[in-house]
Amino acid sequence: QTAVSQYPDDGRLCEALLFIYKKEGDAQAGLSLLKSLPTNWIWARWSGDFALMMNDYPLATAYYTDAINKLVEKYSLSDDVPARVLSSPHLSDAEGLSIMGVYAELLLARAEAYRLNGQIEDAQGDEARAKRLIPHDPTF
Repeated sequence: QTAVSQYPDDGRLCEALLFIYKKEGDAQAGLSLLKSLPTNWIWARWSGDFALMMNDYPLATAYYTDAINKLVEKYSLSDDVPARVLSSPHLSDAEGLSIMGVYAELLLARAEAYRLNGQIEDAQGDEARAKRLIPHDPTF
């Protein structure tokens, strides 16, 4: 906390503190820190994780949706993303694969929030989208 207060723009320090808050189960402290940070898909994802810890499924869904939208906007993604990302001249294969994995993880996180909120069809839709992105992932 002291390091983050002295270097509030250091994303690595902020993320380290968020990991501690998550491990301690202190979702309020995590969300409080996140509200002080600039908006981007990474912090929106963390916000979704903390909202999910608090069993606030609509809020978690909103944060995950925000993270997905920001990621899609940043990398010009769509559901045909494997073909498009892997053929992108602006990204290496490793970056493309990482982005596809993150996109799929966000869809699965939102699917979990949907499921816990009783929105089964929405959850199944996100799971199907994630499976198209990473079809050979053992998670499925």
